[in-house]
Amino acid sequence: SGLGWCLPCMAMAVSKYCYFCDISNLGSCVSTTILCGEEEDCYFGQGSASGLGHVTNRGCVEGLYCGREQSITYMEITYSFITHCCEGNLCNGVPEPLPDRLLGPACSQDQRQLPAGGPNH
Repeated sequence: SGLGWCLPCMAMAVSKYCYFCDISNLGSCVSTTILCGEEEDCYFGQGSASGLGHVTNRGCVEGLYCGREQSITYMEITYSFITHCCEGNLCNGVPEPLPDRLLGPACSQDQRQLPAGGPNH
């Protein structure tokens, strides 16, 4: 049928790129871009622990985890962590990104890296 050639295009349109950054307590991170799965959204996560600073990360996550609070352990401290999801390519970026000329080519927003083993969660 004439629709068979268009199915791969539709699947690609559902997948999106998101910024990825491992969990950190530094307040900022050097993000890379990753390709998320079809059922995943981009997210920005933030956690806090009583009397301590915040931890943050970014990546892809299944929609059922969006907006949910959960406990995570980072550097032997338990944080109350909330995943804030968004829709669209690279929607989970840093609120005030540094200009690319300061970051250098390794941190350019056009970078497309796929993690070994598929999308990170």
